[in-house]
Amino acid sequence: MEEINLKVNQKGVEFYDKWLKETKSGIFLYAPVFLLFYLGIGLAIYGLNLKFILISILPVFLILISFVSPYYSRKKYFNQMAKSISINDDVVLIETCEWFGTSSVVKSFPINEIIISNSESISFFKELKVYSLKINPEDTVPIYIIDEFFDNTIVLLSRLKYHRSSS
Repeated sequence: MEEINLKVNQKGVEFYDKWLKETKSGIFLYAPVFLLFYLGIGLAIYGLNLKFILISILPVFLILISFVSPYYSRKKYFNQMAKSISINDDVVLIETCEWFGTSSVVKSFPINEIIISNSESISFFKELKVYSLKINPEDTVPIYIIDEFFDNTIVLLSRLKYHRSSS
């Protein structure tokens, strides 16, 4: 059978870039601005004393959590979202997206061990058609293939399902 090589299309790149930009701006722009604003106003009102420090612990913590937590929740999805997929003979090679300091994951496995399912319950991807690839039913870390992010997923999925049904 022919070799299949798919890479994320422009829509997928734009989706990734949008979330990356939004997360970076939250962590590196909005959080520091809100912290400096809060601390500046607080220091102007209370001065630097123990009362201000004690009053500020919870709000500072909440500001940091609200802007940094999206990094961790999105990391789970982006580090498991397929960026490129290659099928050569009976071997599938999948590379996922990287997310800040987390490098991309490259997995290679036999084509007949893959379990494909529709993943409609993932709220992060909203109205996108998502396929979940697992090596075995107990696998807790699936790889997500978003239909709209690849130009020819029909060929890919039919090849994967063909091998699954013929084995």
